[in-house]
Amino acid sequence: FSKFVLMKKAQFWYADFLLGLLILFFITYIFSRVIIDLNTREDKIQELVNDATSIANSFTSTGYLSYNEWFNRQGRIGFVENGKVINEKLEDFERMLNNNGYEISQFLLGTSNNYIIYFEDKNTNIVENKVYGKFNNINELNELEVENLIRITRFVYYDNNEDNLGELVRMNILVWSSL
Repeated sequence: FSKFVLMKKAQFWYADFLLGLLILFFITYIFSRVIIDLNTREDKIQELVNDATSIANSFTSTGYLSYNEWFNRQGRIGFVENGKVINEKLEDFERMLNNNGYEISQFLLGTSNNYIIYFEDKNTNIVENKVYGKFNNINELNELEVENLIRITRFVYYDNNEDNLGELVRMNILVWSSL
């Protein structure tokens, strides 16, 4: 009788041991997936920050070549000189985007991520209600389903009607990747 009781206890112990190992493997798997996911997410955020900085640097330069060359995937998009927006170059950029040139602008800016740019006055109103980039309306941003979004702000002088009564505005660049 005692031999039978010892065998039953050993069987229970063995089952508990296997259950414990199974739980340990499960926890290890979940832990490793979380760590890998965190690193992947951090890498994606760093990529977005790098792209946003690069795009902001490009826009705040004078750029080179013009609208026609941009469509040939040549040149650099830029429309700020000495801290002031050059309206002709900004209009060229807008014209390019309106003529299905968004993908070309991504190529010239060196990004595969999506972006928009807009100007905000001191009252946080969007100047002329214009948005440049992936879409033309800031309200479309509310409809986006993105996991990470980066915003870079630069301050520039913007005289939208060239009457020399311009103002200092925020140039906001938003960069995100699609889900």
